[in-house]
Amino acid sequence: MIGDAAHTMSPMSGAGFNDALDDTVAIMDAIKQYPNSIINALSEYQTRRLDVVRQDVLTGQGFNRSFGRL
Repeated sequence: MIGDAAHTMSPMSGAGFNDALDDTVAIMDAIKQYPNSIINALSEYQTRRLDVVRQDVLTGQGFNRSFGRL
């Protein structure tokens, strides 16, 4: 899964499309690195992207909450 299927971004952050592109590059690089093992490729993809997108999602959630205080 890549893009919003893997990590739903807040529309307020405007980062969803960017992260989907980064996901695509990461999964393609991982498949090239491990062409004979989809398990290793997916593990590499997860290693490269999970912390990045987790932080993006948390940032977006904080951004959304800040609008509730206005």
